[in-house]
Amino acid sequence: MSTSPPDQNEKNTPPVSRQDNPYTLKSHLKAWLPAFSLSLSTFIFVSTEFMPVGLLPDMAAGLERTLPEMGMIMTFYAWTVALMSLPLTIISANLERKKLLLSLLVVFIAGNVLAAIASSFNVLLAARICIALAHSIFWSIVTPLAYRVAPKGKEAQALGLVVAGASLAAVLGVPLGTAIGHSMGWRWAFAAVSIVATVVLVVMYLILPLLPSSNAGSLKSLPTLLKRPPLLMAYLLTMLVVCGHFIAYTYLTPYLRDIGHFSPQLVVVILLVMGGAGVIGSIVLSNTIGRYPVIMFYLPMTLVALSLLTLKVGMVDLLSAYAICFVWGAAMTGVGLVLQSKVLKLAHDATDVATSIYSGIYNVGIGAGALIGGQVYNKYGLGNVGYAGFLFVLIAQALMIALKLSLRKAVAALEAR
Repeated sequence: MSTSPPDQNEKNTPPVSRQDNPYTLKSHLKAWLPAFSLSLSTFIFVSTEFMPVGLLPDMAAGLERTLPEMGMIMTFYAWTVALMSLPLTIISANLERKKLLLSLLVVFIAGNVLAAIASSFNVLLAARICIALAHSIFWSIVTPLAYRVAPKGKEAQALGLVVAGASLAAVLGVPLGTAIGHSMGWRWAFAAVSIVATVVLVVMYLILPLLPSSNAGSLKSLPTLLKRPPLLMAYLLTMLVVCGHFIAYTYLTPYLRDIGHFSPQLVVVILLVMGGAGVIGSIVLSNTIGRYPVIMFYLPMTLVALSLLTLKVGMVDLLSAYAICFVWGAAMTGVGLVLQSKVLKLAHDATDVATSIYSGIYNVGIGAGALIGGQVYNKYGLGNVGYAGFLFVLIAQALMIALKLSLRKAVAALEAR
């Protein structure tokens, strides 16, 4: 039995595999670089936003303020973002996105430099408001941009990557800032953020493509968005859960120090564990939410509630503190990812405006949580901030269950007709 001889060209051409093609990995990495640069930007914004959580006692002592008074810088920051997110996003709706991001980073760097040299509480507050103004636009545009720059079919993973950058800030940014503040003084922590932000500015300038404004929405989009009940429910749940979280999280460092009696070094390690859990939570959720949408919607919020409920009990030993903060960090990141994904899907025709509202409401929750946590601290003691936070998350869960039951009854009534 004979066969035809192979073609000469075929004979001399080796088979092509992924390993033999040096451009496969290179092109793959290049496709993800824009999303990575956005992840870097979320890292520095979240690092500086929550820096006071780890440095609250140091800053209070340095500027001769009480802990609840110093906690107000979290409230003013958050409420500035809440008030300015929508108007600033609408004003900047037609601006090219790369130039806008770079401009926001310049303002961000200036605010951190001012915080590092602040001579009084009022100067520090002005610096934080400066950063908050940049934050107001940044979080309104960064998640829609993550969808736009993602490789085709990888939008959820790109969003997860951006959220992971925020979680990584809790792993590295906040704990390292806390360590720097403890060893060199709290001002150096803000100086370090400004240096890292300058590096990120250069990286984004080199990597990001030009990004014309697209589907940003306008003031005319607002009435349409506010007529969507599922979107409004996502906003309400966001505010309640975030408020509950920050009632306790704002005072986590003094809580670990005074209730758990952990050393400053162990406090940094616990913050690292909590931040690392956030990264893990974002990765797990971004890869499972498509397969288990119902479970992944309810589970993270339930775990946040349980973590807050058992926070005081868990301070009896280091292992329990690690476990609770790990679950808490992973679950809270999951809540944010789930609700933000819902907002983007429910408002695909005006993503920037919808996200600016989400960012504003998120920060209403942060500010209210910090404020309520301070009141609980003053009136009922530091040990009760976890229980107060639990009540807010419990209300959010009750609303979800009530909504589910009402929808089920409505469907049953229609079927009965």
